[in-house]
Amino acid sequence: MAFDIAEFPPSGYAFYMFNFRSREKTVPGASDLLLSEIVRTAQEQGKRAINLGLGIHPGVIFFKKKWGGRPFLELRSVSYEPSPSAFPESLLSKL
Repeated sequence: MAFDIAEFPPSGYAFYMFNFRSREKTVPGASDLLLSEIVRTAQEQGKRAINLGLGIHPGVIFFKKKWGGRPFLELRSVSYEPSPSAFPESLLSKL
């Protein structure tokens, strides 16, 4: 079992946003079948490209490269953890 979420904005591209698949009830090739339908829909709508999103994991990178995806931006991430007391104090200061 699997499903995809894609966006087809009025611009010249489609955006492949998410792919979800069951770990318990796997169907080999389900993700490929779903992406092929997104490609078909994008072509029918005259889209020139599909943004496959970020390659956040080696498996995701492999899947997107298999479909002809190529990175065009460098991936960077940042994490921030405020101190527990900072949040309530910042809210109170705004009152």
